Amino acid sequence: MDRHATFLRDVPRVFLEDCLVGLFEDYLSSAEFCSDRFEVTEAVNVLPFFRRGMIEARLRENAAKHAAMKCVCEPDESGFWNHTVLTVGDCMITQSTARHAGAPIRSSQARLAYSEPDNQKYLNDSFKPVTPSRKGFVYGILAHGREPREKFFPAFAHFVFPRRNLDGFHPRPIDLFAMFPETVRRCTSGIFEERHDTLERHFEHI
Repeated sequence: MDRHATFLRDVPRVFLEDCLVGLFEDYLSSAEFCSDRFEVTEAVNVLPFFRRGMIEARLRENAAKHAAMKCVCEPDESGFWNHTVLTVGDCMITQSTARHAGAPIRSSQARLAYSEPDNQKYLNDSFKPVTPSRKGFVYGILAHGREPREKFFPAFAHFVFPRRNLDGFHPRPIDLFAMFPETVRRCTSGIFEERHDTLERHFEHI
């Protein structure tokens, strides 16, 4: 199966670009939110949680623009954390941070289940196939992260296709930076750059 081709066939291109723009916005907005409400020492502790919440909500917001896309929030195995799952065509999408481009994705029961060939059986009732024989989805994870010296812009954004048991990745991830270079340029200049520089000054001693 050519996961790369299937993903680009079924997932709207404008959704992919919206995901990229959303990451730049949410990396900045979450840091601004935390810096406005907490001392710097506490802001750096809570920032990853606010950022995750904004990115999860943005995925659902972007999916709602497309009639063919379905989305739902699912609890993890502990019942404490929720994660957003999208489906469109033959594809399923979640998101996760990664330490660097190509780094392993943190394991969870949900991701392990979604990486199975028959992953359709693990979805919420609203996603379950009309007929039990429906084939599994191509599972793509929006993997994103920052670099140690760059706190407020994402350093990469790839849709990766994990192998079963999260044992590495299938070939040909989709690099959103390479796919939309003008969007990256727009999201790292002008008002985005001004907001970024303000945050750097605020957090410069951390």
